[in-house]
Amino acid sequence: MKIKPVLGTPTPNYPDKYDEEMRRILAAAKPRRWAGTPLVGALSVVIALGLSGCVPGDMGGNAANGPPTHPILTPGTTDDYPTLGVPVTIYTPSPHDNIFIPLFEYGVGTGGIGCEAVIAPVFLSEEEAFAILAAAFADAGVTLGRGGGAIGNINLPVTNIDGATVEPNATTQGALDPAGMLEEHGLPVAFVSMGDVRSWHQDIGDGPQMSWNSFDIVGAARTLAENNPGIVVFYDPVEGRVDYSELWSLEREDGESEEDYHARWAESIRELEQAARTESEDMLRRQIDAFIAWLEDWGF
Repeated sequence: MKIKPVLGTPTPNYPDKYDEEMRRILAAAKPRRWAGTPLVGALSVVIALGLSGCVPGDMGGNAANGPPTHPILTPGTTDDYPTLGVPVTIYTPSPHDNIFIPLFEYGVGTGGIGCEAVIAPVFLSEEEAFAILAAAFADAGVTLGRGGGAIGNINLPVTNIDGATVEPNATTQGALDPAGMLEEHGLPVAFVSMGDVRSWHQDIGDGPQMSWNSFDIVGAARTLAENNPGIVVFYDPVEGRVDYSELWSLEREDGESEEDYHARWAESIRELEQAARTESEDMLRRQIDAFIAWLEDWGF
């Protein structure tokens, strides 16, 4: 047997981990349990559009061009691999980049304050909302961690609390501080509150400043969810109302001190507000239950 030099090296036929086409195939792959799911067709369309680059608009997206497009592959970590001795940046597809998580609407989500309202809404604070969210997710075996850091280049809703008409689905670029992060799924969770709607307010037109402020919380939450894939959005249901006219019949009793009378008045207000708050808490839990059911259907 005579030894001969190799004149050429054939290209291996096994998949190359850095091959662009292979990465695209992996990015489009979906679990078998999604087969037959009614929403899988819609998801396939979204992913297909993202993979083919057919979604209009830039990375941030805007109200005119529709939802934002996102890269198929998101930067991961850089490791040293024995490929010509050059460090290679490995990209891993994010399963949530092109998935718009629906807003589950339970609760009217609107309310106004100002002047001397006899019947007034009760808004949930972000602390109250987080406690409800964390407890409900814990019951479902999911961990909601606090915060998670600000997210930049978010399409934030444009709002107006003075009652001026806002263009439907209007957004502006900005940063979002999520309420928390679903640790098992890597999904940021946003809770849209009355304070958020106030902070996203933009003066529209030259109309007079109103002493009455209206808060379309559900509308802002809908815009936030529809324009930012991969973000879970909940909102203050503002379901409960306090009818302060019930206090008109509360009179000072014989022998009751002024201090005791005011204390009884304040306690009555707390009871009315707590009853209203309980209605909103129930609706927020319904939002969470609906999202968890959606999460299970999609196999996350």
